Amino acid sequence: MPGENKIFNYISNRIVDIFDVLILIKKEVQMYKKFRSEKELNKEEIRNHEISKK
Repeated sequence: MPGENKIFNYISNRIVDIFDVLILIKKEVQMYKKFRSEKELNKEEIRNHEISKK
């Protein structure tokens, strides 16, 4: 029995670790998308500003 508990705890801990990593990856992807969209918006505003100057 004690050996089974160690195995179960090890597997449970690895599953929790995997979910933690997946959550971090999801947050990184969301941040990347946010910055990418802000960058595109800024480019668009710069283009519009340059067009209006001409």
